[in-house]
Amino acid sequence: DWSSDVCSSDLFPTLLMSAQARDMDPGLIELFVDGKEDGLPDAGRLDELGLGSGSVVFMLHRLGWRWDTCGSEMALSEDGLVATKNTTVDWELVTGGSPMTEGRHYWEVEITAGYYIMVGAVRPGLDHDKAHHHTNDAYFIYGGDGALWGNGKSAADPQGQFATGDRIGVLLDLDQGSMSIWKNGVKLGVMVAEGLSGPLCWAVSMRVRGSSARIESAPAPPRRRRLS
Repeated sequence: DWSSDVCSSDLFPTLLMSAQARDMDPGLIELFVDGKEDGLPDAGRLDELGLGSGSVVFMLHRLGWRWDTCGSEMALSEDGLVATKNTTVDWELVTGGSPMTEGRHYWEVEITAGYYIMVGAVRPGLDHDKAHHHTNDAYFIYGGDGALWGNGKSAADPQGQFATGDRIGVLLDLDQGSMSIWKNGVKLGVMVAEGLSGPLCWAVSMRVRGSSARIESAPAPPRRRRLS
């Protein structure tokens, strides 16, 4: 879900102060100046936006950007942003966000501890106390070796082990029916090229005690332009 505000350039400082007063996370805010997407300036420096007289500023704020549900041997912290595995028994699931059924979506998961972690998306309604990477209800990349799991894949196309601090991005384009994986801003490859449909939710699966992951907002990679 999103909240939105629209104003002219001369009122934007007031809008920005309102956002700060409401303790909005700058990482969850997207700006559109005269129809062009932009980022919230560092420390509120309006000169970096290049606002002209009469510019129209449209501000979107992402609501509810957090994990919602996790397995019984997992815990959520930092207002639901971080999920941590409490025991080493079996794979368990954590999911978040409203089910995605259409459109283009991008999110990142920061590996905050461990690498026995799978990052991707799953069908809603799964048992969070079970493993799902062997089923057709999950689409994962595994932190142990960067291999793909789920939807008919098993340890496919390994890309290398994840490290603490790595940010794993998932680009889900339900208009195109595709899913791509990114690591620290670099595209690793395509998990599903076409035919993918919703509903799907953000997901992480963990097995080892102490493993943890943070859900992060991030701007979506730009669309590739088709050559005419």
